[in-house]
Amino acid sequence: MELKCLANANFAQMTFTSGVGDYTLSFDGDLPRDANVTIESSLSTVNIIAPEGVDARVTIDGSPTTVNIVSGWKQNGNIYAHSRSDPTIDITVKMETGTFIWKIG
Repeated sequence: MELKCLANANFAQMTFTSGVGDYTLSFDGDLPRDANVTIESSLSTVNIIAPEGVDARVTIDGSPTTVNIVSGWKQNGNIYAHSRSDPTIDITVKMETGTFIWKIG
């Protein structure tokens, strides 16, 4: 499943819950305010795409099997950040088994 232009939804809080599968969440579009996102998934691959120019933080709550960081993310413990400007997307990922891929699109 691929979800695009999520920033256009103008949400303050979003929860994405999934099971087995391949998922892409692309936060492109016009982000008018800070947003908090919770992703709960297991036995899956979750791709998170943050567009150029957006401040994004991803916190891993759990121990996914694989974590892939692509281009421009900085790691500090279980927090990955891509700082550019306001507003901010703050993402918490809750997963014990699976693969996470973060990239700047």
